[in-house]
Amino acid sequence: MRIHGRVDSYWQDNVLVLHAYGPFNEEGIDQAIEQPKTLVNNRPVQAWNRLEIRDDETMGSPEVAAKAKAKALDAWFESNGCRHIAVVVRNNMQIYVVQELLQSHAKVFHDLNEAKKWLAEKA
Repeated sequence: MRIHGRVDSYWQDNVLVLHAYGPFNEEGIDQAIEQPKTLVNNRPVQAWNRLEIRDDETMGSPEVAAKAKAKALDAWFESNGCRHIAVVVRNNMQIYVVQELLQSHAKVFHDLNEAKKWLAEKA
């Protein structure tokens, strides 16, 4: 099946930025999970923060959400140095999904600048 959904992942100082675009299918979530893991594995830092930015269409089916939760990416990030997570959402459905999937240090924002400010205070 064709991949739906995309995540651009990159380091911005000591913050791993994950910018998600479009609706995701199961193949898309698989790719979205592996790319940031590779970035973390290739950067020897002890502690870092994560910024997730979702566009208006970033969603997934219940199967996609279940797969993302089963992959335990949040726990993997935490065990590999992630200390704080800021998630910028565009709608209330995304808030619900974030609260279901990210059980640890995540804080939800509607404003990108506020999210960046919060992470800077945590650095």
